[in-house]
Amino acid sequence: MNVELLPAAALSAQYQERWNEIRRSNPDLASPFFHPEFTLAVARTHDDVEVAVVDEGGQAIGFFPFHRRRFRYAKPVGGPLSDYHGLIVAPGVQVDARELLRACNLAVWPFDHVLASQSMFEGFAEVRTESPIIDLRDGFQAYVDSRKRTGSNRISQLQRKARKIARELGPVRLEVHVDDPRMLEQIIRWKSEQCCRTGNYDFFSDQAAVRLVRDIATTKVDGFEGLVSVLYAGDSIAAAHMGMRADQVLHWWFPAYERSLSKYSPGGILLIELAREIAELGVTTLDLGKGDDSYKASFMTGSVPLIEGAVDVPSVAALARRTRIRAERWVRCSPVMEPIRQVIRRVRRKSSSQLQNRHRGLAGPHRSP
Repeated sequence: MNVELLPAAALSAQYQERWNEIRRSNPDLASPFFHPEFTLAVARTHDDVEVAVVDEGGQAIGFFPFHRRRFRYAKPVGGPLSDYHGLIVAPGVQVDARELLRACNLAVWPFDHVLASQSMFEGFAEVRTESPIIDLRDGFQAYVDSRKRTGSNRISQLQRKARKIARELGPVRLEVHVDDPRMLEQIIRWKSEQCCRTGNYDFFSDQAAVRLVRDIATTKVDGFEGLVSVLYAGDSIAAAHMGMRADQVLHWWFPAYERSLSKYSPGGILLIELAREIAELGVTTLDLGKGDDSYKASFMTGSVPLIEGAVDVPSVAALARRTRIRAERWVRCSPVMEPIRQVIRRVRRKSSSQLQNRHRGLAGPHRSP
């Protein structure tokens, strides 16, 4: 196996074309996260992105993008913003994962969104999970009918709420893509507030992540584009979403909504209206992303199996990671640590309460510009 290491920003047009050729030959790689443009966008906002080009007989047969960190440690390209990662290879092509790391002069590559179908990583799996999807191949109405046959009434409930919000605030309409950058900034604010309120990691506390999402929102090239979708109720902005599309797949990435309108479930209405519109545009899969959110279970028609774990080679870095993981599990699970965990939970609740008080003045419905 011959491996050429390149800064992602130096990836030639020829390599990008080959990357796309491989991606389109493999249905498992349909997600926008596997498109070269996602890696290039990350490289425009981060200076540590590299691509390993796997060569056989003078032809590129695989691409492996990653962030290079200290101590021969690597992370999936996009870091916590990446909902899919792995190796860009055609069906049937096998690459030894440890040999790949050695060729990249890496010791550890942890992953949490690798396709279970990528058997080269199977031996390193620690957790099995899935990414829920909505199948729109037969159109939106066929999707709705399939959910009804399973006994789910979630879509009917949301349609009733859409009629109610239309009566009380004005007609409901969806714009699949809005060019106004203020809409993206609203999504970022809403999402940050939600993460702090719920005690989850705030992706947008990292300014590099903010720059990346801004970059992707304005990108449209070679079957890849960012989409900022906005749901209006009359003149009010009820909900919005920032996602990515690659060919026939749209990835549900950063949904957010106006909390003062929560009784109408604006986020759910946005989801079904977006599914309706993109089905008309030729999108066959709406990927909801990994997560155990209950709403995803109520909408999904299937899922993409994923694995979590880490590829490592014998090294000080690998030993350090394993020691840290064992320590973290002990802190999370040991009865001895329960008093400390209670203190941490109280601090988080207090911080969340303070944040909500600071933003209380923003509770009124936002108006469209």
